[in-house]
Parts: sequence; C-alpha cells; structure tokens
Amino acid sequence: MKTDAILLAYERFCRLVTEERLYIDPAFSFPAACRWLGVSPHELDLLLEKELGFSGEALLAHFRAQLETRLREQYGLSWGS
Repeated sequence: MKTDAILLAYERFCRLVTEERLYIDPAFSFPAACRWLGVSPHELDLLLEKELGFSGEALLAHFRAQLETRLREQYGLSWGS
C-alpha cells in the first residue's frame, strides 16, 4: 500500500533528478537521496520500478549515460568509466 510519505518522496526524487539534475554530481546516490527524503530505499525502489520501470540506481545510471552520450556527441567530451 502506498503511503503519502512514499508518494511525496517519489515526487521529490523525480524532481531532484529531472529538474535539479543532481545526477550530474557523482557523489549523488540513491541511498543518500532516500536518507534526505526520509524513506526506505527498498520502498522507493518498488514504487520507481512500478511507475517507471527502473530502480533508483538504474534511473540515475540511465540519466548519467544519457548525459555522457550528449556531451560526447556535442563536444567530444567524456569521462572515464
């Protein structure tokens, strides 16, 4: 059952990623975000998987990969993996 707290955390996490683009910071992690939001990583992962088809870590990896691809294509930039 979804609680108001986990739904609010889901909304805030999505904003942190899409609007604030915190995934650009390599120190930003899913567990840290969950601590900031005051929710269990497991609970938020379940909701992210259900709604978006990605776990929290996979979502961050996806956004980071998209950024790296765009920077490489536009500017010839890349960072080591």
